[in-house]
Amino acid sequence: MAVGTSASKKVAEFTLNHLKLLPYFKTVVCAADVDRGKPYPDIFLEAAKRLKIRPQDCLVLEDSAYGIQAAKAAGMKCIAIPCGPTLKQDTSQADHIVKSLTDITPKLLESFH
Repeated sequence: MAVGTSASKKVAEFTLNHLKLLPYFKTVVCAADVDRGKPYPDIFLEAAKRLKIRPQDCLVLEDSAYGIQAAKAAGMKCIAIPCGPTLKQDTSQADHIVKSLTDITPKLLESFH
């Protein structure tokens, strides 16, 4: 798994460390790692490259409209999880929309195969 974020590396790593999530990710791709940020696909394409996975074999979990646009532009599947400030954004490009991470079930994930 990878994190693809528009945040700075410092903020991303601080947050992931604070939440004790950093060990679960093979790589973290931040805005400074690519030429163009979201809604361009560069962050997600770089994450796929680092993971050595084809973009079409990736599934992105995203909370923002720009992130969804970036995932789809990268040729990836996308589950939207709008929250807080992104609740009113257009998530219609996502392949599936859920209200929380707990709504992502094994059955839902299998539907992307």
